[in-house]
Amino acid sequence: AQLRPTKVMYHRFADGANVKGDILVFESTDEMFTVGVGKSSDGEYILVRNHSKTEDETWFISVRKSLELVEHTARSTTVGEDGGDSGNSSKPLDFSPLMQCVRELQPNIEYSADHGAGAWWLKTKEGCARDHFRVLRKRSAAPDAPEDDDFEVFLPEHPELSLSSGVLVTKSYVGASYLSTASGQPKLFLYPADSADAADAEKRKQQVFFPGVDPEQTSHDATFSHSCDYEEDRIVAALDTPERPTEWYRLPHFGAAASEMELLKRKEVPNYEPALYASKRVYVEYSEDPTAAL
Repeated sequence: AQLRPTKVMYHRFADGANVKGDILVFESTDEMFTVGVGKSSDGEYILVRNHSKTEDETWFISVRKSLELVEHTARSTTVGEDGGDSGNSSKPLDFSPLMQCVRELQPNIEYSADHGAGAWWLKTKEGCARDHFRVLRKRSAAPDAPEDDDFEVFLPEHPELSLSSGVLVTKSYVGASYLSTASGQPKLFLYPADSADAADAEKRKQQVFFPGVDPEQTSHDATFSHSCDYEEDRIVAALDTPERPTEWYRLPHFGAAASEMELLKRKEVPNYEPALYASKRVYVEYSEDPTAAL
């Protein structure tokens, strides 16, 4: 049988390596699904992802409410003056009332969820004609109960650009990593998270550029880095090209030019000599398809 994570457990650090007291939070009973756990970008929610290769379902628990539950349960057992139990036994922790689903499981619908900037964000194939993904948003002062009809389209599915990774969320911005289906080139865009709607987001978007890289002609790969910071709106992107080691750049401000990008780190490569490396992107025309990238 294939080994896969199927359960999410609550464990107290005070218990050390002893797991006998761990409490089941979530369990997947479908042998085709795998379970993962993480947190939202703003740190307000614990996210439990139940997914297969073609379908997703994300559950969430408010961090604040879960801590309140733990504290309330701990106080439910009182200790008498002699140090003995007063007789009020504590109830076992039950997180199930706090568990809520962002989007229920649907056949052949992939999605990933995050929360930040006062909204829920979904990268989803739902409603897509080309499987290029689109981004939905649900803004709410109390986003503890996302409802299907409350989600709006923030980034529509693009006919030539496919979302290649998850959506980056900081306090003020949303980042999308695209891959062009026409040229195979990556494109990184930042959008103000407070954009009124999809049209406003498109109008205000800014592309991330890198020094010495032609976004159309230079063969390269680019992604938003995990070292981005939510509270500080710190945007870091990683760049890979055939002739240069991996480089990490910080965006000094929204809409910065390529020449303004701050180089944070370059991967060390022994005996690397830039003059010995070069690449060239060539396009050819043929009858079945107007262009193809080589």
